[in-house]
Amino acid sequence: MLEKTDWKIAGASGLTVTVGTPEVEIEIGGSYLRLPLKQRSNGEQTMLQGGGAGVGVGLSISIPFLNASGSLDDFPSTGLGAIHKGWAAPDGAMTIDHFKGFATVVSMSGGDIGKSTQLSSVFFTKQPIEQCLDGCSMTEIAFILVDQGLSATPSTKGLALMMKTKAFGFFIGINVATHLAGIGADVYEYYLV
Repeated sequence: MLEKTDWKIAGASGLTVTVGTPEVEIEIGGSYLRLPLKQRSNGEQTMLQGGGAGVGVGLSISIPFLNASGSLDDFPSTGLGAIHKGWAAPDGAMTIDHFKGFATVVSMSGGDIGKSTQLSSVFFTKQPIEQCLDGCSMTEIAFILVDQGLSATPSTKGLALMMKTKAFGFFIGINVATHLAGIGADVYEYYLV
C-alpha cells in the first residue's frame, strides 16, 4: 500500500513557452512552475517555485511555431489528494526540504479555443550525488547511468525515474493557451526552491 506523507498539493500555476512544429507537435520549451504544498495535519501552506525545461509531443491546430500556455494562482486548479512516499523516500516524516530541488512533471493535456486542461504527475527526485550518499548498489548505479542518458529507452528511463523518486503527487490545472485546439503529453524537469 502507498504510504501518504503529511503533505498534499494545493494547486499549481505557471507559464510554459514552447517552440515546435505547428500541427504534429514535437516541441521543446522552457517553463516556470508555482506549486503550493499544504501540510494536512496543521493546514500550513508553503509555495515551491522554479524554472524548468522539457519536451512534448501531440496534435494541435496552431499557426505559430512559438506557443505559450499558462495560468495564474487564482485559476481553478487542484491537487488530487496526498503526496505519497516514493521508492527512494527518506526514513521518517518528510519536511518541506525533502520537496525542494529537482522534480519531474509528466503531463497530459487537451483543450480548444485558447484553453487547455492538464492532468499532471510530479515526481520529487533525488539526483545522482544525493542517491549515493549512503552508498549505491550496482543496480542503482546502472539506473543512474541509464537516467543520465548513456542507455535510454522509454521503459528504462521510466524505471530509473521510479528508482530515484522520493515522493509523488498529482494535480489538475486549467491553462490559457495560444493554440486553437489540441492534445498532447510532455515531460519537464524543474528545480524547485
